[in-house]
Amino acid sequence: MICSMVRDMSMEVRIEAFYALGKIGMVSEDILLQTLSKKVLVATKEKKSLAQCSDEQLEVSGSSVAGAFMHGLEDEFHEVRKAACHSLGTLTILSSKFAGEALNLLMDVLNDDSILVRLQAFETMHQMATFGHLKVQEKHMHMFLGTLVDRNTLTRSAARKVLKLAKLPDLKLFRSTIDTLLDNLEMCPQDEADILNVLFHIGQNHGKFVVRIIEEVSQQMEPVSNGKLGFDNVRVAALLVLAISAPLSQERDCSIPPSIFSYAVTYLGRISHALSDIIHQDGLLNYLSQCSRSSGPYDMEFDFSARELPGSIAMPLPQKRRGTSEILSPIVKEPREAGTSLVEYGLDVQDEVTKSMNVVLEKVKDIWPFVQAGFTTEGLRTLRSCREELATLTSGSIASGGTFAFTMQYIKIMKLLAKAWVNFLPPRHLPSSGMGDLDFVLGKLDARLSELKSMFIGLSKVEELHILELILVTCMLKLSKVEICCRLGTLRKLSCTMAHAESLLEDGTVEPSRFMIEVRKLLSEIGTSLKGSSCNPILFRRVLESFFLKQLVLCGGLKHIKADLDIPDNDYEHPLHFVAGLPVGIPCHITLHNVSVESRLWLKMTANGIDDTQFVYLDSNLFGGCDDHRMAMFTAPFYKTPKAFSFTVSVCICMEYLSEDEDVSFLKRCGPRHELTSLCRENEVFLSKVK
Repeated sequence: MICSMVRDMSMEVRIEAFYALGKIGMVSEDILLQTLSKKVLVATKEKKSLAQCSDEQLEVSGSSVAGAFMHGLEDEFHEVRKAACHSLGTLTILSSKFAGEALNLLMDVLNDDSILVRLQAFETMHQMATFGHLKVQEKHMHMFLGTLVDRNTLTRSAARKVLKLAKLPDLKLFRSTIDTLLDNLEMCPQDEADILNVLFHIGQNHGKFVVRIIEEVSQQMEPVSNGKLGFDNVRVAALLVLAISAPLSQERDCSIPPSIFSYAVTYLGRISHALSDIIHQDGLLNYLSQCSRSSGPYDMEFDFSARELPGSIAMPLPQKRRGTSEILSPIVKEPREAGTSLVEYGLDVQDEVTKSMNVVLEKVKDIWPFVQAGFTTEGLRTLRSCREELATLTSGSIASGGTFAFTMQYIKIMKLLAKAWVNFLPPRHLPSSGMGDLDFVLGKLDARLSELKSMFIGLSKVEELHILELILVTCMLKLSKVEICCRLGTLRKLSCTMAHAESLLEDGTVEPSRFMIEVRKLLSEIGTSLKGSSCNPILFRRVLESFFLKQLVLCGGLKHIKADLDIPDNDYEHPLHFVAGLPVGIPCHITLHNVSVESRLWLKMTANGIDDTQFVYLDSNLFGGCDDHRMAMFTAPFYKTPKAFSFTVSVCICMEYLSEDEDVSFLKRCGPRHELTSLCRENEVFLSKVK
């Protein structure tokens, strides 16, 4: 009996029991309702079949299933609570009444300590809304709207995703929702694109309510006394997005004053960016132009996919499928569900960690317009917020995963890129301070990108091309400097990186970006000869103008190449003892993760204060285990002990990798022969002279 197993002593059994419950295809509505109440409500004999394709019914008693989901949602382990939420989502498809009762429990789950459980609760609500079973009531709204202003980016994003499909029962709840979203917009300006997108979808679902709201706030959208609109007024932009969505509502005769559509044209770039997943900018302009010449009703049809402005316009209004609107997207050229975010469409990823990382990466992509406009501080603030959101995902299975590590490294790279980019903006956009020395920032950016490219296994072609494009950008930034040194080396790296990208693009499955096309043209003109080293930096700056940061969508399955290094029984109070001038052994406990047997590993040891670095080769035969997890105990000799009473040595494990632009004619004869990347943080070893 599955329901009895949800109370099993084993956490793993309870988890599997809940997932099994979610796969049941035939069960009576009374039994479903009984799982939500610990008080016995029904008898076994009373059953009402809800499935259509099963030959036998599940014989259970009310007492055996009583409160099964309540037990799951109150479990001490977040993994069990998450599994219970997941099963609720699949079973709510069977009964709208069960979905309504389950919603009462899910609202309490929104206060769960675990962000993974909260996100699963939102996913369950989204599934309910997809099948038309999300019946939002006034008693739910206070809790739900509170999540829209949550400090956690993932929580806010998940809540807005549900709102895209929700059907609000009355004007009071609709007005409260819009007010909360407007407050959310002022509190979290980095979420602007997502919030405007949600307002557009809400307007489509509630055309009549939109008309009432616009009648009340129309004065706020009027030009000010000098006849100009407040272009920096994000509230006006939000209300305009809400207004222009009304004609596309299933509720016909939703007339909006034509002047509103004219005002919206002045926000065209801002609005089209927010609605880029469903509307092309030319199609949006087409739509606004037509509506500005009509006082309604809007019996015409609009083609948002059109890139020109033809005389006749045709776009089918959203069609309903299973309670969900579908809109033809010109970008993906496939019907896509309204309410599904860009990072999830076309991405069949079951790993919720990968989905969470992609939500964060979507926010990272949104900083680029700020950086290009000179608002670097705002962009860095958004990146800081993204890092804080990742810091909340402290579960061991998440924080130790390759996808998590990749995302953290990517955010650090974006921070460096933003700091470097600001140095090439017009003088009026330059911040007063805080961006760091350009040479230092570019050097660090180059190193971080090399690490990102070499320290992860399982990168897809699109992911690798994204990294290569960022390396090309870094090279172009270096070459855009007037006083750059090592110009030939940078040109060589630019050429080699472009060649690598070309090899990945050969099969034609991925289209090169406009920036890559421009780099290819420039390289064909200047070559990598000595005459290329004297090219005007303006040529490189012009190519940089074609760069725009795209959304990086992770497919999951990444493995992080790393190592753990421990120096046992050593700290400031328990130093290792040495004799000056004689070698000293440093005991090391080493664990390698996802490091192949063919890799060349080195132990790097640097004596602090005397700037002396030594390398010790780590033979692969020292390690036991498989590639995923290998361990060894090794005593490393440090030879040049100084004539001092005490000193410290910084120790870390490094791996050689051969970069495309490396000049093999200058390889060392001893020690590491290629560039090194660190697999772990430096450990400080304390040593004291023998008395």
